[in-house]
Amino acid sequence: MKAGPQGVACAMPYENLFCDHPKHSCLPPSGQIAIRAVAKALSGKSVLPKPKAKRISLELLAQAFSQLAPEIITRAEPEIRAIAGIWPLWWYSCDHTKMADKKGFARKIQELDANPELAMLYLFHGDGRLRQEALSRLSSEMMSPFLFAAISTRLNDWAPPVRLEAEACMTRICTPDTFTKITPAIPYLCLQIKTWLRWEETRAAYDQIEASPEVAAFMARHLRVERRGKLARQLLSLLRNPAMDIHLPLLASQAATPAIRTIAYVTLLKGQAVWPIGKKRKWVDKVYGISVKEPVCEQRSISITVNLLELALEGAQDRSVFVRREVAYWLLTSNMDAPEVAQILSQDKYPSIRRIISFYQRKQAENA
Repeated sequence: MKAGPQGVACAMPYENLFCDHPKHSCLPPSGQIAIRAVAKALSGKSVLPKPKAKRISLELLAQAFSQLAPEIITRAEPEIRAIAGIWPLWWYSCDHTKMADKKGFARKIQELDANPELAMLYLFHGDGRLRQEALSRLSSEMMSPFLFAAISTRLNDWAPPVRLEAEACMTRICTPDTFTKITPAIPYLCLQIKTWLRWEETRAAYDQIEASPEVAAFMARHLRVERRGKLARQLLSLLRNPAMDIHLPLLASQAATPAIRTIAYVTLLKGQAVWPIGKKRKWVDKVYGISVKEPVCEQRSISITVNLLELALEGAQDRSVFVRREVAYWLLTSNMDAPEVAQILSQDKYPSIRRIISFYQRKQAENA
């Protein structure tokens, strides 16, 4: 039988005849079948000869992982571990001696050395030592958005050796040649990393990738054409990277959503990129324990120069009221002499914008 999905298709109905897949899992049935096939091949329970079963099941696993969305990584990790039965090594035996543990670990390493693609599965192993060994064996040929999200998650692993190995792995395999494979995970990761607390010593490896021109170009296309998702939060998070600056004029004029155009216009007009880094408590009344949370932001000057009058004139004619209102506010606070922009906004159909421009024109008349 020819190795590949065709061979698996012939063998899998018999292997899973009495083992149905969980219907409420975040993993598709094909992914669950692939993971279970690898587990059966490793334990010798497959209907195929063991070497052939390993080869075919690992090919099926690589194909399944390449089709998974990076957004499911946090839910998929415990399910992958449960389906494959890759728990901490001491769970498999009542003998908890160091010798038994050493022998079990040695057997797993032999499996990894004989089947390097097994690192894709052992990246989710319950034993931190095997996660570390899997990271050292991953290659760029195995890379996919889902696996890149898994490697990035390991930067926040509870075990410090795993975090350090994940940093080395990311530096080794994430090169400009592999950016096309990993960039689809950035829209998810640029927001998820805000919740990570254990990766301060290893985050430079990820930050270097996110700040690259290739990733900035991909995210600019993503933010320009997409209409669904947390697009505004993604752009605000990415503004900490100067590589995004050159894409802001195009986002301001062509982005499909008003939120992206508004953020791009405000950033360009003010010349400052501002992004949130967290929240702090502000007391309203300490006696009664009343407080509110205020956002904490960082900012930097953008690295490009634009013609502010032309940009404001373009924004004043934008189809979104949010963009036009921000242009009006900027005109009022900057006190720039822009009569053509003021003339367009003074005829806006929204009274709030007309009032802002009326106040601006009075200030201009007083200063004349």
